Amino acid sequence: MKTNEKTTDHTLVKECIFTALILLMEQQDYDKITITDITKKAGVSRMTYYRLYSSKEDILLQQFSKIIQELTDKIRQDSSLTPYRLVYQFFPFFQKRSKLVLSLKKANLLDLTLNTFITNVALLYPEFFDSPDGNFSCSPAAYYLYYHAGGLFSTLLQWIGNGQKESPEEMAQLMVSFMDGPFFSSSLHK
Repeated sequence: MKTNEKTTDHTLVKECIFTALILLMEQQDYDKITITDITKKAGVSRMTYYRLYSSKEDILLQQFSKIIQELTDKIRQDSSLTPYRLVYQFFPFFQKRSKLVLSLKKANLLDLTLNTFITNVALLYPEFFDSPDGNFSCSPAAYYLYYHAGGLFSTLLQWIGNGQKESPEEMAQLMVSFMDGPFFSSSLHK
């Protein structure tokens, strides 16, 4: 089998396993779902499952990481980024994936995704923020970035949990109003 065919097959199998897990999470408690339940629902063997994953959590973490990467790639491609457009991108993106977020919340697994979210968003932010010393790893700017990434994650969760009554536009305006600070890039701050 060629490399891209194998990659495509793995991607399809992973999608089937992830979908099976989400469907099972809608029907029963996460803790009661077994690997056998997942493989049966996905139509794959246990050997295939273990070739791709080490645990149920691994399924969710890999999928969430993939989703966050899609979002950060989309943001990086936006040539006319403003603070509003930067923050706005998060709300419709997660609105389409609210079922996943609610499933993770119901299963008490948000802590798994929080670190992935914050790490990826914090990696994205230096492209749009200024650091007086050019260092985002151990400076007040790093804390500022983690503060905003964590706040954005918590706000997204609250918004989805409340039924998304506000529009993504309203949420972005609200979040931008919180973003004033010494590290926000003057080129973006309009």
